[in-house]
Amino acid sequence: MVLDQDVVIMSGQARVMGERGLGRRDYSLFARADEGIKALHLWAEGAGYADMWRRRMTPEALAVAQLQAAAVSEELALDKWRRHTKDCAACQRVFAAALLGSKALTALAALLAAAALPLAASGAGAWAAALLAGAAAAAYARERLAWWASWVFVSSKPRWHKKGGLTLVNGLGPLQL
Repeated sequence: MVLDQDVVIMSGQARVMGERGLGRRDYSLFARADEGIKALHLWAEGAGYADMWRRRMTPEALAVAQLQAAAVSEELALDKWRRHTKDCAACQRVFAAALLGSKALTALAALLAAAALPLAASGAGAWAAALLAGAAAAAYARERLAWWASWVFVSSKPRWHKKGGLTLVNGLGPLQL
């Protein structure tokens, strides 16, 4: 959630600074926690990172990139798939494993529920109840795993809205900037 807040704040801040003709050098980073970010920006700037991309892009592509950067929506800012996962082999492997695990838990829940039916009919109620409880637990675990994989690798927008958007502490409501 903290990373999502940073992404939303920074994309909004970049838009406002762009509208006012300000650049990276106009940022004020006061917190000690910002020292790493400041060092990374200084390193990238010293290495000519921004110039490298400008040289590699056609003028048309550069114009499109600048327009897109100025109009980052909440949806895009919280879209982890487009921002990272689609290009990261490690994240794609974990996401695929989570989807496979979700399918396995679905099959386990169905198997346990199916095994409980004949036991319930034969009068072995305790065994049937235990199997049904296992099926319910597997179904719940499947839902949680699917939710986690979606939140971590696809989009954090649903969780962002569920938690109330930009907040410093749960339950205090949105932070007003």
